[in-house]
Amino acid sequence: MVFPFSVSAGHSCEVMPFSKKIVQGETAIYAMKLKASAVERAFEVKLGNLPRGLDGGFSSSLPSSAVREGIIVVSTTDDAQVGSFNIPVLYREEESGALIETACKFNLIVAKAYIQPVVPTSVSNAAYVAPAYTTPDSPDASDSIPATGDSLESAGNRSALEFAKLKEAVKMETTKLSTEAPANFAFTSSLARGQRGPAVTRLQEVLKKLGFFPAKETPTGYFGAITGDAVKAFQAKHRLEPVGSVGPKTRALLNSLNGQ
Repeated sequence: MVFPFSVSAGHSCEVMPFSKKIVQGETAIYAMKLKASAVERAFEVKLGNLPRGLDGGFSSSLPSSAVREGIIVVSTTDDAQVGSFNIPVLYREEESGALIETACKFNLIVAKAYIQPVVPTSVSNAAYVAPAYTTPDSPDASDSIPATGDSLESAGNRSALEFAKLKEAVKMETTKLSTEAPANFAFTSSLARGQRGPAVTRLQEVLKKLGFFPAKETPTGYFGAITGDAVKAFQAKHRLEPVGSVGPKTRALLNSLNGQ
């Protein structure tokens, strides 16, 4: 959605998509284009007042034309304010010094996070039904049939423990599958702090191979502070602006070094 900065100055601003919906604790990323009045003139972009529990900013590659492309990243805490918010983008050029409010806006919908119920660690005697351990081939099945009282509660505790272990194993395998990247992976979109997935895993692997990601750290598929510092070091080494996020120029350089 396009909004004019100033009718007389001919500025324009475009945020894509205009609206996103996330839950508390998640991060929203928008693509943004700025059309400024001068090619080399320095500029500043800020987000207007953010609701409780929201934090964000604008990251841009070095300007090569009057159109500057970048990303807006908005993160939320686990207890962030819930609702639909129209967030203004504030713009100022170095020479004019005037801060243009409501330069453009974008919408963010924050929904309440789902709280997973706690898995019980014990089973009461009243609710527990003993499994049928007896089989026709068992010479003496009495040794394997749970009795009442303490032995019954012990069997319930074992069942809960085995269920918890199985749940954790499934969680670990699911996380592994969701963060694995194919060998011929190519970076096709911007990456920033708070994101997770195969693209982040591949980014960490490439940076580790090139010596920027700590050797002692294992790629997790989550873009945190360690990954951000590695990206900054990579950008500084190759004379790119060390913003700590992956934009078009950094993405192109990573793909070329990765044989894509």
